Amino acid sequence: MSGNKEQTYLQLAPEFGSTKFGPFLGVEIRLGSDPAANDITLPEAYGIAPEHVKILIQPDGSFIIAPTQRSATVYAFRGQGRPKQVTSPMAVGPGDSIALATPEGPRFYLLRERPQQAGDDIETPQDAIDAARRGLNAGGVWEEMKRVGVAKVVTSNAGHFLQQAWTFIKSGSFLKPRYIVMGMGIAAGWVMACGAGGSAAWFQQAASKANTGLEQCEADLDVERGRSGAIEDQSIPGLTGAILNDRTRWEETLSGDDAFRQAYYTEYKKYATSDKIKRLEPVIDGRSRSFIGFKRALESSQLPANLARIMAFLAAPENAVEGREWSLVQDSTGERACGRGPAQLTYRQGKNLGIVPLQVNALVDQFVAVGSDLAEKKAALQKMGGAGLEFAEDEVATAEVGAQGEKQCLHIAGEDARTDARAVASLLGTRFGPNAPRLPEENDQYWQLARIMSFYASDAGYGYDRLSFPSSTAPSVVLDDMTPSEKEYVLKESASLVARTVAVYCSAALGSEEPPEHLPDIPGWADCLILDWLVKQET
Repeated sequence: MSGNKEQTYLQLAPEFGSTKFGPFLGVEIRLGSDPAANDITLPEAYGIAPEHVKILIQPDGSFIIAPTQRSATVYAFRGQGRPKQVTSPMAVGPGDSIALATPEGPRFYLLRERPQQAGDDIETPQDAIDAARRGLNAGGVWEEMKRVGVAKVVTSNAGHFLQQAWTFIKSGSFLKPRYIVMGMGIAAGWVMACGAGGSAAWFQQAASKANTGLEQCEADLDVERGRSGAIEDQSIPGLTGAILNDRTRWEETLSGDDAFRQAYYTEYKKYATSDKIKRLEPVIDGRSRSFIGFKRALESSQLPANLARIMAFLAAPENAVEGREWSLVQDSTGERACGRGPAQLTYRQGKNLGIVPLQVNALVDQFVAVGSDLAEKKAALQKMGGAGLEFAEDEVATAEVGAQGEKQCLHIAGEDARTDARAVASLLGTRFGPNAPRLPEENDQYWQLARIMSFYASDAGYGYDRLSFPSSTAPSVVLDDMTPSEKEYVLKESASLVARTVAVYCSAALGSEEPPEHLPDIPGWADCLILDWLVKQET
């Protein structure tokens, strides 16, 4: 029965009141000082950051601990062992504990327990007293005296000095030339003054440091052996590839195309550190019918499955309004433009991709759209569709986009295939399928990225039909033939599409116990958490 399954609890150490929190039914627990962002809120006065640490619950009942902010200090205690500062995602198990800010800061034990059922023996106050009496012994009192004593030493001025000294050594600062020269002078004085006693102390310190280093190596090896579940590759390219369901090719792509890799890091951080991902909640929870419809249409096209998985997110931009045919987008010139249909295609993209039928459109101010000056409307549409474009006044239609309709999409009325998800998917399958011309063959190093960039390059003004992506050349290098604004546009939009795909799948993995029906093959929680942490460390 589900009621007998073990659940996760966090319990404060006795010196902080022994309060038990939980059960936590999700896969992620957040601790910090911001009540709006965390499951457990702690006072900022303890040195707690607004979002301090994440605890990710693994399927096997173990946990992954990761500081949420670079400045957030977290220490992990395995059993009764000494604290180890968590500087990257670390695996711990039930019964282990973590302390926030300092080793003596708020300390939580991570517990996995079966919830109490009807009919279970319920502890009475007398039971608790009897249990406490049985646990009262000289050893327990001595251990508590040691703990209190250590806490007082570490939090004293001398203790702070020792912690700063250890940080000075661990960070490598002591190897800087100015400190070496200073140390030589100090060491010379020590040798003269202390003689053999100083040498003995030095050897004792070296032995202690070596022992500490060995313990840390063993702890790191324990993590690598997979207490978190055998993570193959903890690099950003490798983890991204795993999440995109094509580890080898995307790892090669991100490792081989420096410009795209940096653009991807930048775009992913926007989803990880802002409310952009919140705007995609209808996509994550399945409420966006336009996304689901476009995704299914792509899955029925000639596009390979892994590429269709990414291209589906053309219908999931964070600025989209469900059910609205028109949207406000940025084009390759850096100007705002009208996007139409589920994929938000501009008129120039539709024309270069060969979409038929296709109606010309232009973004205009509201007073132009609602005004009676046909010449002004004609000029705006001819700028996009060519000087030979002719139409009657009753053929012009408008659609509001942007806030309060201050901008409108002026367009010629009539059928436009950009609004048909199946038609667009079929065209993309033909233009970017396995046998598409001027693109790498399927499963070549850059085969997916070249197709994504080729799609966005279709918004370029001229030369799209001559654009070719050789299999041995990083796709961003091919973009050097474009104008700077066009190259920047293609890089940014391509990186945003990939980052959006990764962010949505990870949000689904971290936010639900069962994979959503419309987002199958969701990645592992550990991969997502570690990727999130690693990308945030990139400068």
